[in-house]
Amino acid sequence: MPSGKVHDELWKKSKAAPVIVALMVYGLFDITLYRIFPYSCIGRHCVSNALLISVGVLLGYLLGKVVTPDLDLFGITTTEWYSIRKAGVFGLIFVMYWLPYGYLFKGRHRHYWSHSYFASTFLRAVYTSWWTFFIVPYTMYFILWFGMYLGLAISDCIHIWADYNYKRRR
Repeated sequence: MPSGKVHDELWKKSKAAPVIVALMVYGLFDITLYRIFPYSCIGRHCVSNALLISVGVLLGYLLGKVVTPDLDLFGITTTEWYSIRKAGVFGLIFVMYWLPYGYLFKGRHRHYWSHSYFASTFLRAVYTSWWTFFIVPYTMYFILWFGMYLGLAISDCIHIWADYNYKRRR
């Protein structure tokens, strides 16, 4: 099982993956989605849905730096220390927000619901942003959220792959 440091190094080395996926998603959705549902608007501000999804992929990958599958551990992980160090009080609030999630999986690290390729990503994405569904009921938000889910899934795939295939621990 790789350490948090190894996971962080692999996350940094894989930064090209979300950029490539974002460009592919933009190209694919700009051709297909444009014919059905080209723009999302809030008031007079309209944005291409393909662009929203692509930006969401990049934001989701960045979110994957701190919202990792290892949040299922009931304790402070390397990622949580990083959050506290870099964000101070906000990092502490982040850690406290994720404590119930860790308690839910207490003693079941790498359980299907916390370390599977897409189900656990969906669970963490909903846990991260459930409250925003009540605040922002716009279509634009849901399209951005879909892109963020894809980016978080890329980050999670790298993490889960490392858990099962990376033998070195540092």
